[in-house]
Amino acid sequence: MSLVRLLLHSDQYNITGIVASTSYWLNGTVRPEAILNTTSVWNQVIDNLNVHSAGHFPTKGYLESIVKAGHPVYGTAVFNQTTLSFGAKHLIDVVDGLPKGDILHVQGWGGVQTLAEALKHVRSTRRPRETDDFVRHIRLYTISDQDNAGPWIRLNFPSIPYIVSIHAFNTYGEAAWIGMNGGAGSDTNLTSQSYATENFQIGPLGPYYPDIKYSMEGDTPTLLHTLVNGVNGAPEDHPEWGGWGGRYGLVDPSRQTMVYANTQDSVVGIDNKTYTTSQATIWRWRQAYQDEMSARVHWTLLSDYAAGSHPPVVSVNGSCGSDHIEFEVDPEQTITLDGSATYDSDEGLAGHGDLEYKWWQYKEVTSTMGTSAGSIPTLNFTLSDGGRVASVRLPTAEAACPPVEAVQNEGLGIQKSCHEYHIILEVKGSGTPPIWRYKRTILKVQSPIAG
Repeated sequence: MSLVRLLLHSDQYNITGIVASTSYWLNGTVRPEAILNTTSVWNQVIDNLNVHSAGHFPTKGYLESIVKAGHPVYGTAVFNQTTLSFGAKHLIDVVDGLPKGDILHVQGWGGVQTLAEALKHVRSTRRPRETDDFVRHIRLYTISDQDNAGPWIRLNFPSIPYIVSIHAFNTYGEAAWIGMNGGAGSDTNLTSQSYATENFQIGPLGPYYPDIKYSMEGDTPTLLHTLVNGVNGAPEDHPEWGGWGGRYGLVDPSRQTMVYANTQDSVVGIDNKTYTTSQATIWRWRQAYQDEMSARVHWTLLSDYAAGSHPPVVSVNGSCGSDHIEFEVDPEQTITLDGSATYDSDEGLAGHGDLEYKWWQYKEVTSTMGTSAGSIPTLNFTLSDGGRVASVRLPTAEAACPPVEAVQNEGLGIQKSCHEYHIILEVKGSGTPPIWRYKRTILKVQSPIAG
């Protein structure tokens, strides 16, 4: 399931490798042929896909060239192998080829023994500084731990930013990624078999999107985290800010280890009740990520651009594109955020309506050790120009710069500061199904105390 979604969004990524690995559920077998089976029909859809994207989808030949396999052994048993697996060698080659400062996002859909194998090999064959340079390129997001290689990586390479739901082994009900398809308060109609049949299991790729056996696309939050949509994805790399792949915070604020684990968002569910859970950090976006998947499936069937649904281009205060913008503001200042330059790439096409604008405050991102989301001031928006423009008045200094007891920060590496408020402009596209895009604005309140 998740592989089909990855392929249909592959204009948004530079996919450098797809490695078949083992996991707790398939602990002695790797199946690269299953990946190649899915890519076998790629030539039947790529021309239509490229009609609808400003980016470029990878060719069938390229995709097949980057499919590799790890050793068919479970977890850290890979260290007993006498040769480097094709998957580990490819991963090392990819990282070695990255320019300084570039990032490789490794998505762990099963076990991560191939990454562990690569890291151990690099550490044992290179100088410490060279190993550090190698490791500095890597970011990792895994779907819980599905072998013992994940804990080994966290113990031996604590500087790698590592997103993971940490809980007892195999206790997946505690994981944030459950919000991809479930979670109390969420709309499970959007992740049902009937929804998949109607929206995803159509066109040449349809037969390669399997029926739901347990749940829909549990691995997908890893790739949603890096999807470029204005609220997450490159160049943004802030798990704590939240986005389609969920919101995660550092386990150790002093950064001796860079593990990011579950946080919680408070979101109004389908029954109009508020749910405060880790799963809500993902399911709050479900309508949007399912709409986009459905739109892209339909692209595979449509050779005419005018027949498809495409994303709006969001601009705030002259900043266009996926990067966030930020402003330094004073307590009680009023700031105007102008999204009127946002435009609809489908404007004028038959059957399309108007863009829909929504400004909202992502309160949970502002919460800290000393301030819960419930104590964060609510910002009020005064809208104009059909919702395209929002004026925001900042809270008082007392509310925006609360005192912090020194003992709360002792040993944690946390510095006292005023609030930073995250404002999201959410724009719903005009097509059917609509594609959603965003712009994040960060308002950094400056302390009124000189010095």
